[in-house]
Amino acid sequence: TYTFSHKTNERFECEKKKMYNCAVKNAQRQSEQMEKLVFGLANQLMRINLDDIVYVKSDGNYSQVCLYNGVKQTMTIQLHYFEDKIKATSKDNKFVRIGRSVLVNKDYICMINLTEKQLLLSGHKMMDKWTISASREALKEVKDELEKQETRR
Repeated sequence: TYTFSHKTNERFECEKKKMYNCAVKNAQRQSEQMEKLVFGLANQLMRINLDDIVYVKSDGNYSQVCLYNGVKQTMTIQLHYFEDKIKATSKDNKFVRIGRSVLVNKDYICMINLTEKQLLLSGHKMMDKWTISASREALKEVKDELEKQETRR
């Protein structure tokens, strides 16, 4: 059996507090380092982590942002504005344009099927798998880009 003196207990509590404070500071730093898109809209402010975005789909003057957890947010922002904002925010180019109407996070691309003209999106954070249809030419460009990226590693 071990017995702790009052001073030993105080030191233990002090060390425990220091460790907790250190963990909180590290979590805050990681959160600050996470790349976020910030949109000031008419009556709201949106902050979205880039890693949470699976894809952005265009519909005229509107864009639908689809997040890994299934949340879909429609915004009155054109796709090219999203693309410019992502390029300005992101250190590495995680997103690829597929045709004229879709911007996809490369980290979520699971499979490209040129025959079926489909792109399968999945990832460890996602609950479901999503399929996006696109032209064979657009998918071929993405496939070639991803293959080049893999050979560089």
